[in-house]
Amino acid sequence: MIKFNGDSIFGEAPARLTIGPAGDMVVPNSRLSPFSPGSQAVGPLELTLKVVGRLVVDTDAELDGYLGYLNSLLTHPPLTATVSDDTGREWTSMSFVRFEPTGPIERGRRVSLGFEATFVRFLTP
Repeated sequence: MIKFNGDSIFGEAPARLTIGPAGDMVVPNSRLSPFSPGSQAVGPLELTLKVVGRLVVDTDAELDGYLGYLNSLLTHPPLTATVSDDTGREWTSMSFVRFEPTGPIERGRRVSLGFEATFVRFLTP
């Protein structure tokens, strides 16, 4: 279960959390000047967490309500809070920046929708 600010925002959805790359952002010099070979490091990468899962509810109306709730968390500027998982790991100062359905709504005994969500720890100057 993935929590944001202590709330299980994806419910009991089966989900996997992936930590994004770390290190420096490297840009080819050709992006800055078309005739310059090589690359240069331009600064540290921001921490990103990607959650891939499936929302599972009983009715279409519940799914609509859940999607409305998730969209209400996608504010500008983004909400910033702690993200935690079932193992007790926590990532502080994370912003919920993206929620994306990844396929069609599946209807059977229950209603489900695959999703991908992204959290970012923005660098402060």
